[in-house]
Amino acid sequence: MLKNKQNIISDVSIHKRSDAKNNPTWFDSDIEINPYMTTIIGNKGSGKSALSDIISLVSCSKNIESASFIEPKRFKLKPENYAGDYTASVKWADKKSNSIDRLSDNLLESSVELVQFLPQRYIENVCGGIGQEFNNEIERTIFSYMDIAEKEGCTNLSQLITNKTTANYSLYQNLKNELEKINIDIISLESKKKKIHRETIEEKIKSLNLTLERHNQSKPEIVEKPKDGDDKYAKYISTIDDIKNKIKQQYDTNILELKNINSKITDIDNFNTIKTVVVNEIDELNSKYDELANKIGIENKKFLSYKICEDDINEKLNSLTKRKIELDQLVSQTDVELGKIVLEESFDIEKENLNGFITSSKSLFSQMYLLDLIKNKIVNDTSLAT
Repeated sequence: MLKNKQNIISDVSIHKRSDAKNNPTWFDSDIEINPYMTTIIGNKGSGKSALSDIISLVSCSKNIESASFIEPKRFKLKPENYAGDYTASVKWADKKSNSIDRLSDNLLESSVELVQFLPQRYIENVCGGIGQEFNNEIERTIFSYMDIAEKEGCTNLSQLITNKTTANYSLYQNLKNELEKINIDIISLESKKKKIHRETIEEKIKSLNLTLERHNQSKPEIVEKPKDGDDKYAKYISTIDDIKNKIKQQYDTNILELKNINSKITDIDNFNTIKTVVVNEIDELNSKYDELANKIGIENKKFLSYKICEDDINEKLNSLTKRKIELDQLVSQTDVELGKIVLEESFDIEKENLNGFITSSKSLFSQMYLLDLIKNKIVNDTSLAT
């Protein structure tokens, strides 16, 4: 059964309006979309870019400005403006839909983006110059694959890097950052006074409410309780639920421990950064003392000495890092997200050692997911449910 139906396109419709001003008919189609992966193949000029542009326009993609077909010099070229003759809609797997009256209509700045659109022109702009735009895209990609605990509440990679390197700045840099933050706050507050900000918030609230409604409407089918006589059925379900509850408790405990360890490692890293700054400043002070001693004719000796006792900290850091690696493996969701956790059709619970079977995966999250697959198979396997 499909999950997250509100995020899966099922159909695309493109039709000519009854009040069209131009005679040629470019589009008149209802296209069914594969829910897993769809590849558009065709010769040059056959409509590949047109279809992807239309889907992105109806779905409010912010990159529609980089579209190669629905743009002022082609399909929207005046005076014909063929785009104004057509209407389009996108239907989602949960039966909801989005539409646009005319393909010539422009998106509102407050529109909520429903798809990620990467047209060829955008890719060329990002990769062509290998400049700031390319770096921004790389940072966004790296940050999106980081664990939530590692993001430390930050919203982007630049912010996370700044948080981890704050201790490197001198007093001047700290004052500069503080002033920059004040300026950003002022600009942000001024932007919130604009009408577009309020409209954007209202659109986001409307979109979130719609997503919640669609999510509630896409609840999985309720599995009926086994009949009193289905002892074998009930026994397997009960065993699986007991095992999953124990794994879930351990998973939650490991998540809390991992967050605590990440916090401690961050504290140690920040302390070591401060230590490096202080040591460098002491070395610079000793260097200036040497210059002064030579200049005024006094004994040249080390002005300030220090001793660094970091064995205990390094030992603790190594211990925390080792434990973090272990916990990362235990709570990892990667195998499930990549579709690596599957249950073979030939699986027979009566012939398998359940504990041994699920513990073949080191990830507790994968184990819980595998138990759900087994439970679903049992519920739907009439040979075990009778």
